[in-house]
Amino acid sequence: MRFATCVGCTFAAADPENRTRNLTPVTARDTRAYYGHHLTLINVDAQMRQARNNDRAAVYALGHYMGTIGDLSGMLAAGRGAGAPSPSSQASSLLDLIRQRYPNDVEAIAQAQKMVDATRGDEPALERTRTMLTAATVEAAAADRRTFERAFLHARNSVDDLASVAIALSSAGSNALADRIDTGLATAHQLGLARISLVRDFPIALVGYGFSRVHSDVRARLLPLDPTRDTEQLPLIAVDADTEGLLIEVDPLILWHFCLVNGWTSRWSTAQEPTPEEARAWVLDTSFSAVSTDAADAIRRVTHVWSHLLMHALAYHSSFSANSVGEYLLERAASTLIFVAKFNSFNLGALGALAEQHLRLWLMDAAEAAASCVHDPVCLAERGGCHKCLAVAFGCERFNRGLDRGYLVGGGRLAIQEGFLHTAARLARR
Repeated sequence: MRFATCVGCTFAAADPENRTRNLTPVTARDTRAYYGHHLTLINVDAQMRQARNNDRAAVYALGHYMGTIGDLSGMLAAGRGAGAPSPSSQASSLLDLIRQRYPNDVEAIAQAQKMVDATRGDEPALERTRTMLTAATVEAAAADRRTFERAFLHARNSVDDLASVAIALSSAGSNALADRIDTGLATAHQLGLARISLVRDFPIALVGYGFSRVHSDVRARLLPLDPTRDTEQLPLIAVDADTEGLLIEVDPLILWHFCLVNGWTSRWSTAQEPTPEEARAWVLDTSFSAVSTDAADAIRRVTHVWSHLLMHALAYHSSFSANSVGEYLLERAASTLIFVAKFNSFNLGALGALAEQHLRLWLMDAAEAAASCVHDPVCLAERGGCHKCLAVAFGCERFNRGLDRGYLVGGGRLAIQEGFLHTAARLARR
């Protein structure tokens, strides 16, 4: 390694006294070193890219999150050019005949309509999805890559719901392990988490595009990689890896109650509370809204805080520290995907073992960590979170911005009336 005098560098040019500066060697994770900036993408195949170009793909992706669409094979077929199936002419003729002769027979008309819908494939479910969402949400989702990426993971059968894993283990005779998972999932519901799924094959790609200092303020001016001399094009350095992850979804219904009690959303117009499908549609409409609202901020920040708490709690129940995993935020769907940040083709399955063996303890430790910090009361009252309780050094997609434990426990600098965890506990007692 060579030491050199810095004369024409950026730092020397910005120094009015033109003092001599030396270039000194630093370690890769020294706080004075340059950090690379990169995009984290799910490395999808050609079939998935074709599906995204179809105008119905966004509705498939949104419907799968809402629960109106269970099978995504139709999305892949649409990507190959398959159109919407035509209804049976005989069933349609029968429906028209019943409507003409028996216009007041609601039951007969409904049965005939079911016969017609059964011949239309996914179209009735797609229509139902569209009616539950605003047109602006569907349009915005069509331009959101991560909405499709979530659907792509499910379409390629990379995601295993832990509830289904427990059923399979019980059927195979592993009742003790299945009971552990069920106990952990019951704890998850009490803490306001709707679903936890294991992503056994998580194909990520890191695309580097520049570097900056470690600071998140104006000192972190992004310096792009040097363009090539021949073409003047910006080089993009990509590294792909197949790793594993855990997909955690925050309960949309509890999110709605949480926003309601804090005055960030209005009461449901048709019932005391929305159905699970309606609550998921509310999350999508709120998070995709062109105008940011307090409710949209709450959805994003509850998801983000949960993500960091779970990352920190890994150190107590696995071989991973908070700095050896990363987060892939799907905040518009109130979800986060915590994955092992490694770059090789070997998958050890450690996160899967954690979810099967220690799910309850992991979740409880993460929730308890939200209640206090060694820097309280300053941390919660003035900042909402710090490096001791929430911030991570390398795996945060938002540079640790927007983290506030007050969203989970209440109070804090925003004076939140009721924290999300308290809302979840209150509803669990109903």
